[in-house]
Amino acid sequence: MAGEAKVLTVAAVQMVSENGNVEGNLEHATAFVEEAAEKGASLVVLPEFMPNGYIYDSGMMWDTAEREGGPTSTWMKETSSRLGIWLGAGFLEAEGEDFFLSFLVTAPDGGEAGRVRKQTPAFGGNHMHVINLGSDQVFAYVRGRLSRDGGTPNAARIASLKRRTLE
Repeated sequence: MAGEAKVLTVAAVQMVSENGNVEGNLEHATAFVEEAAEKGASLVVLPEFMPNGYIYDSGMMWDTAEREGGPTSTWMKETSSRLGIWLGAGFLEAEGEDFFLSFLVTAPDGGEAGRVRKQTPAFGGNHMHVINLGSDQVFAYVRGRLSRDGGTPNAARIASLKRRTLE
């Protein structure tokens, strides 16, 4: 029927992550994601820095940054595909000498639905990420106050992300 409303069940996972233990944190998160999917969640969102932990030791922090195709994105794609869900998480990512607080959303087919690499520092507690998942659905990841991202050219970059419709 045209215009019929769709229901999307969303789960927000709250968990403790061990600083610097990416593999262990991903393993720990698996049980929460599986439980959410078993209870009917179509979209499961994990805490910021879930795989890395909130590390304030700058030497250890940079050591946990992942390259593209690293353990977190690989785990997310495999988990999304295995459970048939959308999965979102923020983690520290590196490319060359640059570091990013990235937010990745993976799709039920195991593909990457969207990735945002934050352009402003992550340590002010003020930032927002937006991933457009379709013509009518916008997924917003917000922490603290809204930052400059919403009013700068970065907003156009975010809005131009690949579109995927939630089904």
